[in-house]
Amino acid sequence: VHDGEGRTLSSSYFQTIRHPVFDAWHGRWYAGGRKRVPRDLRLDWRRAAFWFCDDGHAKKHKRELTIHTNSFTRAEAGHLVDRLRKDLKVSASVHMRQDRPIIYVSSDSYHDFLDGIAPHVPWACMAYKLVKTPPARPGWRSNKLDSERAKEIRTLYGTDRYTQAQLGVMYGV
Repeated sequence: VHDGEGRTLSSSYFQTIRHPVFDAWHGRWYAGGRKRVPRDLRLDWRRAAFWFCDDGHAKKHKRELTIHTNSFTRAEAGHLVDRLRKDLKVSASVHMRQDRPIIYVSSDSYHDFLDGIAPHVPWACMAYKLVKTPPARPGWRSNKLDSERAKEIRTLYGTDRYTQAQLGVMYGV
């Protein structure tokens, strides 16, 4: 496919076959023709891992995790936040963006959430979602560098062995 600007774009998709084994799941999640959160839903780390790989996003420089729940109501997103708290001990909240709910995992739960889901993410293509910012050192309010670490980075960058991106990952900045 060409995009009209001289670039060639590609995409892939897959679709499951219609089979009776999926009917019960469809009935739970698409009652009345609209996607909804089943009230009896319970979370474990495996379910959270699959959910995050599909709908989640990490902003490691802010220690911020978001899970896009755009097709749900605010109340349903609130139910999911309750399940995160009760089932996984993860602190989260619902924020509205363009009248759509998005779940924000608290920076206090950032590392615990990623540690919890990591064993259940076997796909190398999803590893980028698990990259963590190092925890803040006691007495520090953020992951900013002290002058010694900044000097180390400048020295390593000057050797031309590392890119800025590689050093950013290595030092969590």
